[in-house]
Amino acid sequence: MFRLVQIRTVTSNGQRRAASVFQAIGSQPGWLRRIVLLAFLIVIGLPVVLLVLLALLTAALVFTILAATNMIVRGLSGFLPRRDGRSNVRVIRRVE
Repeated sequence: MFRLVQIRTVTSNGQRRAASVFQAIGSQPGWLRRIVLLAFLIVIGLPVVLLVLLALLTAALVFTILAATNMIVRGLSGFLPRRDGRSNVRVIRRVE
């Protein structure tokens, strides 16, 4: 009544080799897996974390410098001539 259907997946040699490598890693003892994970974290994880920290530090430094510059310019605005955005305009004040 029911037929058993066999399903075949098409994989390349590279995928088969990668699968065999993952199987070989998975069958290794726990201490070896921990050493490999630690090596991965040192080689890949640590530089990524350091780059992210460097980017955050740089961003904080840039925004601090910009905020200080803004405070200085606002503090000196009382001494600088005022420019209301108008030039070559005669203002007529009407008293009603």
